[in-house]
Amino acid sequence: SYGKLIGADQTIFVIEAVALQSGKLSDMLLLDGNFAAEVYASENIAAMDMSIRAREIENTDNFAVDQIRPNPWSDAASLAVQLPGSGIVKLSIRDAAGKLVVSKSMQLQAGKHNLELTREMIQHSGVYIYTLEFNGETKQGKMIVLD
Repeated sequence: SYGKLIGADQTIFVIEAVALQSGKLSDMLLLDGNFAAEVYASENIAAMDMSIRAREIENTDNFAVDQIRPNPWSDAASLAVQLPGSGIVKLSIRDAAGKLVVSKSMQLQAGKHNLELTREMIQHSGVYIYTLEFNGETKQGKMIVLD
């Protein structure tokens, strides 16, 4: 048997995509006839259509930071930041001992930005804590850098 019984509230798989140009990602992705997989409902073996459901950021009025991707990383990583307005974003990265490794301030416009982290910024492997500050608000996360 190749099939697997999945409940209506269960996710089968997630596809993560990154937009390379402006626009709604949901308008740029589609499943066409070349997608051979099928989904069946109940024991009646009735084929169901598969679709893409986009997850939108509902409230862009807040300062938000997504998970660093990939994590762990070895060459480079990206950190998605949503800004409700223009201003200065301060990025600091500390090692596990609390030593400041990176301190950077950037003037950014309102909207979504991808901050790139590279091995030129972080020389050694290990566990690091990154902190982003914007308009008195602070967001933190953990990342692992591999050799």
